[in-house]
Amino acid sequence: PSSSQTARLSILALAGLMTLSACASVEDIAMPLLEDSPPALRPLRRRRDVSCPVVVVVVSIALVSVVIFGNSTWTTSHVAVEQPDLRLAAEEPQFEAAPLTWHHVLVGAIRLAGIGQLALCFVSAAIPYLLDWEKEFAGVQLLLRKMFLVYAAYILCINLSFGVLSTFAPDSLLVQSFMSRVVSAFIFVYWGARVLVELFVFDLGHLNRPHEICGRRGIELLFTYLTLVYGLALIHSLGKLNLDVAVPDIGPFPRMFVIIIAVFSIMKLLVISMPKSQGPKLSCFGAFLFFCVWPGMRPAALLQRKTGLQWWKDLAWGLLFALLGVFWSVGTKFCHQAGLSDAAAGLVALPGISMMFHVGGLRLLRGFLRLFGYDVEQLFVDPLLAKSLSEFWGQRWNIAFSDMNRFVFVAAIRTALEEDLGVSKAKAAQAGIFAAFVASAMLHEVGITLPVLAGYGGPSL
Repeated sequence: PSSSQTARLSILALAGLMTLSACASVEDIAMPLLEDSPPALRPLRRRRDVSCPVVVVVVSIALVSVVIFGNSTWTTSHVAVEQPDLRLAAEEPQFEAAPLTWHHVLVGAIRLAGIGQLALCFVSAAIPYLLDWEKEFAGVQLLLRKMFLVYAAYILCINLSFGVLSTFAPDSLLVQSFMSRVVSAFIFVYWGARVLVELFVFDLGHLNRPHEICGRRGIELLFTYLTLVYGLALIHSLGKLNLDVAVPDIGPFPRMFVIIIAVFSIMKLLVISMPKSQGPKLSCFGAFLFFCVWPGMRPAALLQRKTGLQWWKDLAWGLLFALLGVFWSVGTKFCHQAGLSDAAAGLVALPGISMMFHVGGLRLLRGFLRLFGYDVEQLFVDPLLAKSLSEFWGQRWNIAFSDMNRFVFVAAIRTALEEDLGVSKAKAAQAGIFAAFVASAMLHEVGITLPVLAGYGGPSL
């Protein structure tokens, strides 16, 4: 976008800020002061939270995964391409599309940050209801209520301005000019300070219901992502970061690996934060095992070590299924070389891949952990012995995914509807199960279709 377009966006944002602030200054509704919560609801000291440092790691992985989502060739306006003479178009070859560079990646990351800020503005409308401003602070003086509302309006409009600018003019923040440096630096400091306030100033320990925990962690992830993105934009605008370098195409399998690590890390962060999962009780080493070694979703199994666990059966069965998967995959390769179509070979190869990694590899890993005293669960419980589809999907196949749905999606939707909105227990439970199915479809889309950049909608169906 041109400088005039950027200026118009800035003027519109400033006008909206002034208008909303003016309206807020004359509206008379009950608003809270920034007072401490009652002593009964406020712990005497902040509880040690092993998941806060993990936020930066998780968002960093997610940011890296954005890099590998794109096609190997993109065309953007920031690459100058000489237009051919129309009279010689038939004689001269056409210009090829510009390769994907880190500039394209950062532009996409800034646009995604803008969408996140717009979503934050939309969700902020529920804060007065969730915190029950009118009831809790009904005795606050009129002047103070108006001042608080004006401050809230300024924050909302600043977030809205950041969102509009980043969504519709992300390239303007990457121009090496004085204005882009000032704007990028302001947004970087703004969100960086907000991360520090969230982690070290606000004490939100009393918000410990599943949907409240999901909201808290989501806010922390978003704020950290925004800080990283605008920090990179500031470094580039200062001329210290060269982005005109092609991004290497690492292929679909590495893309799938990175995406799965990022998604699973975020899901594990949510699970470990839930009180019923006993995740907050984990030691630092237990948290390391939970995030980096064991893909299961039951942190309670890593709280303490036990003796006398049978581990050799897991190693034996795991090795057997891993070898069967290898033989199956080799046979599929020979069939493909003999004339089997690509689509048919892909379908035939799926059982071999599951035997190698899902049934075999994870069973071997379980055996090693049980050898060292950690009684972790079996993630694929003899799927071929299932007597019905419900038993197959609910009790035998991918137990980690079922646990994740139960701890996060089902629990969050159920408590939000039942406890905050007064929905009946049965309907809230049904809505939670439906939300788990929707989340499962979205996660499979992210983990299957994005790595190959094709087949969108297939996993959901």
